[in-house]
Amino acid sequence: MVKQAEVISLPESADHHDHHHHQLVFGLEGATAFDISGHTRPVGSGMGCLLPCETDHAFWGVGDNSIIVVNLEPVQLDPLLQPRIDALFEKSRFVHCSSDLQVLIAALSREMQKKS
Repeated sequence: MVKQAEVISLPESADHHDHHHHQLVFGLEGATAFDISGHTRPVGSGMGCLLPCETDHAFWGVGDNSIIVVNLEPVQLDPLLQPRIDALFEKSRFVHCSSDLQVLIAALSREMQKKS
């Protein structure tokens, strides 16, 4: 069973896969990198990436690092939510996080780490 969200550290050796769920990844601390369709970018604090289901990608960390990973099923039961999920995951991409989003991500990761 896939966790809906988790805070993890990536190993320095690259891993490569795809999966049957959408994924939001946001950098928290340290340095990580993602390669999506041949485009490699760092995903550190203030950065993230959106990975639609079945998107082939590679990822690795550099030294101490942490990211937050949010997994979403591609089909939602809520018919009002489905078009928004479809639009968000229309294509894979790297994103810059606004300062407000960074505050929300930091608060979410602290709460998640308290409960684990």
